[in-house]
Amino acid sequence: MICSNCHQPLDDGAAFCGNCGQPVANNAAPSPQAPGQAVPPASPAMPQQPVVPTGPLAPQPQPQTNPVALSPSPAVVVNAMPPTATGAYDPTAIEPKKGEVKAIIGLILGIASVPGSIIPLLGLVLGIVAVVVASLSIRVKKVMAILAFVFAGIGIVISILLWIYAIAHDPRLHNQLSSNQQTVNTPCYKFDLSSSLKVTQNGCEINALNGSEGSASVALVIQTQNVPNLTASNLDQIAKEAGPSLASGASQGSGATATITSQYSGSFVGNPAYYFNIKDNRGDKSQAAMVYYDLANGDNTFLIIVASRNGTVDSISSLESNFAWK
Repeated sequence: MICSNCHQPLDDGAAFCGNCGQPVANNAAPSPQAPGQAVPPASPAMPQQPVVPTGPLAPQPQPQTNPVALSPSPAVVVNAMPPTATGAYDPTAIEPKKGEVKAIIGLILGIASVPGSIIPLLGLVLGIVAVVVASLSIRVKKVMAILAFVFAGIGIVISILLWIYAIAHDPRLHNQLSSNQQTVNTPCYKFDLSSSLKVTQNGCEINALNGSEGSASVALVIQTQNVPNLTASNLDQIAKEAGPSLASGASQGSGATATITSQYSGSFVGNPAYYFNIKDNRGDKSQAAMVYYDLANGDNTFLIIVASRNGTVDSISSLESNFAWK
């Protein structure tokens, strides 16, 4: 037999539980045992003195079971963020809609930048904004963001090209540039020359300086000559023989010793020519060319000399872009 209160074994014939004092009466419950299992012998109980009640039985104190401490229930936190499939909070779960909106805006701006490039500034701004907005959504809408980049890139490139074209064809700019040019017009040829050079003309010959003679740092000289027996086929041979005198005439000022540093055969505005690169002992540089060209007065040679004092000399071939024979 076991006590129905504390579930401890009871002595045979006991009126009270020797452990908790619960009256036995009819509350004892048989000790549970597995079917077919032998009942183990009861352990000997501690000898107790029989309790003889002398008066009315006082109410027995009820044994207290171990109370379960009630802990305050934790506050329920309502998570406004959507959980993932595993129940854990995913901080990026709220981003897809925002990223999708940015990708759509970026794509619209990128597409708009292409026709908007007709106004270069508008197309450039739309393209740049499209790139920035699409870059913020590339992790969410990769394909849409890439399309936005492509359209924006096309719009930006077209805008830049149209802008360059507009600047290059701006009449205000051309007027400003032409104001820095002067036209040299002779009976034999014409061409444009910097207005910083003072030009002296005598027939088909000119002398252009950016200062007074002897102190000018830039000079352009074109002279005509009649060289006997000169033809296009023997121009190189005759020019080589005349090279030293050309070098001496190209040096500026007295006391200068000029040296030909290189020479080569070429052409000038479609006519045979022979070129000399010259440098003197003061560091002044010049280039001379002997050009074969028949004139009505019997002259057959143009001597062209471009000289620069203590600087880089311009190539004679740079005159060809606007030089025209008559």
